[in-house]
Amino acid sequence: MNPRHAMLVLALALTLAAVWWATRLPDDTAALVEAAPRAAKPPAAAVDEGVPTTPAAANPAGHRPSPEVRFPMRGADLFAATSFRPPPAPVIVLPPPPPQAPALPFRYLGRWQEDGVDIVFLEERERTHLARRGDRLGHWRVDAIGEQAITLTYLPLEQQRTLRLAP
Repeated sequence: MNPRHAMLVLALALTLAAVWWATRLPDDTAALVEAAPRAAKPPAAAVDEGVPTTPAAANPAGHRPSPEVRFPMRGADLFAATSFRPPPAPVIVLPPPPPQAPALPFRYLGRWQEDGVDIVFLEERERTHLARRGDRLGHWRVDAIGEQAITLTYLPLEQQRTLRLAP
């Protein structure tokens, strides 16, 4: 017999001795149960007539009833998966940005001055426009012609864009 077997036999002997000693102790709970008066059963007439009994009537000595064992409701998942991940962040839906005017479709080609009125040459794709202040070019209106830039307004949204002139 090796030392490990000897330790196991000793542990078994001590456990058996503790159980034997525990069974020899006086049972205090039996004395409490016998000392408590038994609750009188309600008369059969009260049960038949459907008269509810109060806890005081069922337990005149005022002893607390033993706690009830509560089981989960039928169909409850006893082995539900638990996640330790934080909950997902709430999704914030932002309103769409306000509509914007498109980029200018024009390219500056040159300038001409006639009778004190500035006329600019603008190219849109392969088409050339002659434009004065106040002229409409499709959805665009020429608002101002300056030395450094031309200001145009996109009419559907009333938004201004600036076309810089070459130095």
